[in-house]
Amino acid sequence: MIFRNSRRRQQKKNELQRREQRRRRLAGWMSRTAHVEALEDRRLLASFANTNLITINDDVAATPYPSEINVSGLSGSVVDVNVSVSGLDHTFGDDVGLLVVGPSGQSTLLMGDVGGSNGIIGTDLTFDDLAASGLPDSAAISSGTFQPTLGTAQLGEGLQLPDSLPAPAPAGPYSTSLSAFNGAAANGTWSLFALDDTSGDVGSINGGWSLDIITTDPIFSGTSSGNDFEIRVNATDADLLDVVIDGNTTTFPIAAINAITINGGDGDDTLLVDYSGGDPVPAGGLTFNGQGQDSSDGDELTLAGDFTQQILTYTTVTPGEGNNGNIQIDGGPLITYTG
Repeated sequence: MIFRNSRRRQQKKNELQRREQRRRRLAGWMSRTAHVEALEDRRLLASFANTNLITINDDVAATPYPSEINVSGLSGSVVDVNVSVSGLDHTFGDDVGLLVVGPSGQSTLLMGDVGGSNGIIGTDLTFDDLAASGLPDSAAISSGTFQPTLGTAQLGEGLQLPDSLPAPAPAGPYSTSLSAFNGAAANGTWSLFALDDTSGDVGSINGGWSLDIITTDPIFSGTSSGNDFEIRVNATDADLLDVVIDGNTTTFPIAAINAITINGGDGDDTLLVDYSGGDPVPAGGLTFNGQGQDSSDGDELTLAGDFTQQILTYTTVTPGEGNNGNIQIDGGPLITYTG
């Protein structure tokens, strides 16, 4: 891999300034509707909410049906999802059915035929596959964290929840594990379908519902013909990061990314890391795997923009054919390159 330095000394930026810039970006993003934080194991936790009232009508679908949350700005794929409802009221617990559906069509039944004939009053529920137990089948439901649960409609507890909820909910059967969403993309519309399945009782979800989504860090892969990659801070919003592949741009909240990996293909790949708008390298670093090459020029890594100091360490793999190593700019996160 060829390493090129095309920096311009337009202004000096020291390490403390860069750290402060990152802190402010993170604080600005986390103050918005979606809450995002980086976990220690290089996964990302994001929270999204729709706090609007959901009315659980008698023996029909709720209003609205469904209630929706639009998830955007996340990278990687889902590795865990938890769903919460806030302020659930109902005069007959066994009547309530809740189904969550993801952007790619996966679905999980959160609760159905549980709580018996008991009322539910001002209850906050979180559904988590790792919870210690499911919801009680016949006993009263109280606030807490539970596994998704499909109970049984016992004598005097109303009708059994139907195998398929009314359209536009997808047809059953439904999973009762939130792992159904693992490996899927997080971005898009998530839907909560609420239903009362027996006449005579009503309820509501007064505080709406929310999602906690954990995703992996993004990995971008090239093609056999070679690709031109670029990473930069967005020109109009310093809280955003642009990753460009052959002119096509994907934009992420900087606070939502811990690390980025770019895997080139078998052709000659280029990566431009542009510091003109600020430090574009996530806190966990940037890895560029050049992979194969199809000409003597090979893969190329170029740094451009405003910085004052670089520390370059590398080990030649084959003389004249490139090297592996690390680059650190102004004390910031590492850029690691191979091939």
